[in-house]
Amino acid sequence: MSGIFGIYRPSGNPVEPRDLKQMANSTRHRGPDGTETFIKSNVALGHSMLATTPEAEHEIQPFQDPPSGMTITADARIDNRNELIDRLGLEDSITLSDSQIILKSYQRWGTECCKELLGDFAFSIWDPLKQQLFCARDYIGVKPFHYYHSRNGVLFASEIKALLEQSEVETIINESMVAEYLTFSFLSRTETLYRKINRLAPGHYLIVDCHNQVKITRYWFYGPCKRICYKNISDYTEHFLMLFEEAVGARIRCNTAISAELSGGLDSSMVVGMANLLLKKEGVVGPETYGMVFPGLACDESKYIDAVAEMYNLKVRRIQSHQYQQPDWEGQMAFSYLPPEIPNITMRDKMIQSVGKRGYRAMLSGIGGDDWFTGSGNSHLDLLLKGKLRQFLEHFKYQLRVNKKHAIKQLAINMCWPLLHPRLRESLCRCRLSPPPGWVSHEFLNRVGFYEKKSKYDPRHKLSNLGKTFSLSPFIKGSFPYFLETMDRYHALVGVEYRSPFLDRRIAEYSLQIPDNACYWQGQIKYLFRSEKNILLPEAIRERQDKAEFSYFFQQAIAQPVFKEVVSKYVLKKSSWTDSCMEDKLVARLRNTNPPFQLEKGENWWQIWFYLAIADWQDFLNR
Repeated sequence: MSGIFGIYRPSGNPVEPRDLKQMANSTRHRGPDGTETFIKSNVALGHSMLATTPEAEHEIQPFQDPPSGMTITADARIDNRNELIDRLGLEDSITLSDSQIILKSYQRWGTECCKELLGDFAFSIWDPLKQQLFCARDYIGVKPFHYYHSRNGVLFASEIKALLEQSEVETIINESMVAEYLTFSFLSRTETLYRKINRLAPGHYLIVDCHNQVKITRYWFYGPCKRICYKNISDYTEHFLMLFEEAVGARIRCNTAISAELSGGLDSSMVVGMANLLLKKEGVVGPETYGMVFPGLACDESKYIDAVAEMYNLKVRRIQSHQYQQPDWEGQMAFSYLPPEIPNITMRDKMIQSVGKRGYRAMLSGIGGDDWFTGSGNSHLDLLLKGKLRQFLEHFKYQLRVNKKHAIKQLAINMCWPLLHPRLRESLCRCRLSPPPGWVSHEFLNRVGFYEKKSKYDPRHKLSNLGKTFSLSPFIKGSFPYFLETMDRYHALVGVEYRSPFLDRRIAEYSLQIPDNACYWQGQIKYLFRSEKNILLPEAIRERQDKAEFSYFFQQAIAQPVFKEVVSKYVLKKSSWTDSCMEDKLVARLRNTNPPFQLEKGENWWQIWFYLAIADWQDFLNR
């Protein structure tokens, strides 16, 4: 995890060194190993280094290739490094950095190079021959890339603040994105809360040419893809474990010992287990494992953490997290120019600070397992198309026992869906949109085109088989990039790169190729993980069906004095974003400290949180 930034003036106007220095200062926290810049007339690139691989310790960025004059700045870890070295005819050495491999790939394959790269990356290459800036982002959006385009050219950076501190960048609120926050419906993968600052969408590259034209192209698409169908569930498990070993192996390449987060769920337990086995093979100790424990709370997963620790003979650093500590939300906003971080992230403060202080540069995570392998239960077509009538009947009978009316309705929808015209599917999806919170103004939502936008980002009307609805959502909606960008920004503060093997492109593509019944079968989510062939899990976790629920931290956060002050100011009432009558009722409830705030029917903690967070952020901008 490093920081990248840069400026390109196609008009030929030279880049002012003071402008690049401002961006460097705003990005410096991402690079404890130093910040370097490159300026040549009307183009400038910068890099703040956090070395997280052995090769990066010898690396200086921006890197210029002397023969071609091409220059790259990259926040990247390339996982198929050895394969690319062979294909490009390069000599592998400790001095050959991942950014150099990216540059050589661009020189060989041009814009097609993105398809050849596995790993987490965001980079920008200045091509003096073509007089163009070529930028790209990994397929899922682990690494952030923000940019601002105007008649003067393009500015880009890992974080928004580096752009907003430039005098030419206008601070105009993007109400379309405000609507997404207030309804907790993150849809767009390109917009930000600032109207003229955009994100490069995951799986896309961007070219800025000498005429100041910006062209954005998708290089990775989620389907259609070749389907994989095995006879036994254990075959899916074996295939997955082969890919998983490669994904974990790529992410334990680090210039320090590896740390890992262990929650006690299936995903993080598998990551810790595989990392431990691979490191032991290399003759080194397993990962330094961290587990958050919540004594006395329903979300405490200590017994599952203990089961993994016992199986692998691990010493887990248990972080006592049951006492909520109010983060410095005002400081966060001043640092990022964004609303306060969600409680489900800031509750990890003590853990990641400990990881950073102990000198670890990378932390393994189980993020992504839920998204790829939970399954939807809509496997009817998968089973019938593969001629698995017996399994189809078993599945349907199980659903009838659970809820007869719902089972019949679900079967009818699944069987008829492929026969419907895409426009009819879209209309049906729009009719079934979940209603927004009552305090958000419908007039405001209509004005910014929220309902049309929500329908556009619904994956269902694009599919003929509803069995993949859940696993496709991260590639269509903006919630997943939002979460990954938040985690990146959050961990950058302590100099730790957040790595998840489940986000490996090979793993994601595999999840799209297997049928839904391999992921969800008769009430069991992540069904293929529960096969006896999965040797990574202790029995207690293999049989686990529940998940920890952390609404406690939302309640605690909303009760903090900083948000009581926000409520007392009643900031959003001055805007057109809310329904005054409904907001009056919500504010009255939030002001009542005895008893503690309770949700009403149809509400959820995320919506309440983002209402207060946006109010605090709006107040911050108006100061």
